[in-house]
Amino acid sequence: MNDLTTSQLQTLIRTLTTLQTFLHELEGQMHLEIIDGTGKLARRSYTSLHKTVATILDDDYVTLLTIDDGDLTEQQIVSQVLLAGKQLVAHLQSVTGLVNMQSHNTHIQTAPHIVINSQNSSEETKQDLFDMVRQAAKDAGKDVDSDIEMDDDGNVEIEI
Repeated sequence: MNDLTTSQLQTLIRTLTTLQTFLHELEGQMHLEIIDGTGKLARRSYTSLHKTVATILDDDYVTLLTIDDGDLTEQQIVSQVLLAGKQLVAHLQSVTGLVNMQSHNTHIQTAPHIVINSQNSSEETKQDLFDMVRQAAKDAGKDVDSDIEMDDDGNVEIEI
């Protein structure tokens, strides 16, 4: 896989968000057993989102996550879309760095900017996080004085 441009990364992040919302709604429909008439729409929606990702990522795994065009029941189509969709979400999270890394009172986002929200953490935890990020940035050759900031609430933002 080639390095992504900022525009490609932004498109993948938007697609990831849309895909997660779509799958959440579809899963809700399935749990409520109101999927009659939704299979073809679900397949078209997923296929469109998948195509967006596939045009950016030259990746065999993404290619694998297509939906069968055969004569399937609504239940089978929705099941395939949910399975493939969740796998595509996991892959996109890995590629974009937007893995859900929440733990207690600290939330970490790793793309397109690294943001560590530690508002409700102790002062010691905030400082430890800041020091850890500062050292990692130094090790990576970043200008830590201009690229890393911590605001009054303890949020750390790193320009990558």
